[in-house]
Amino acid sequence: MLLKGRIKQFEEAETLETRQVFIDRGIPDVTAYMNHFKQEYPQEFNEANDNYRYDHVFLFPIWNDIYTQDNERFEDLELAKNLQDALIKTYRDLDYELIEVPKSRIQERIEFILKSIQEK
Repeated sequence: MLLKGRIKQFEEAETLETRQVFIDRGIPDVTAYMNHFKQEYPQEFNEANDNYRYDHVFLFPIWNDIYTQDNERFEDLELAKNLQDALIKTYRDLDYELIEVPKSRIQERIEFILKSIQEK
């Protein structure tokens, strides 16, 4: 179910008449979480990772000073760090270059991302 939603999101993004689309969570996130929680999944998950590739992958590292739990972010800080490690491993295993977004003001982060896209 979650994988199908990520694939649908990817496919819909490709139909948009815009140069850039930002997606909060990618298809590899699904397998990263499943790997972390030691859950098995069918081959179609690996096929999706191979068939739906992202041009850029930005990593927003855990920032202790601003991290909070809420309705969307249920993980405590330790689990969040472990999941981040799983995400990094999964994306690297899939040959993605992760672009780490610096811990700074929002405007500076936006400028960093836009500059990174222009450079590639």
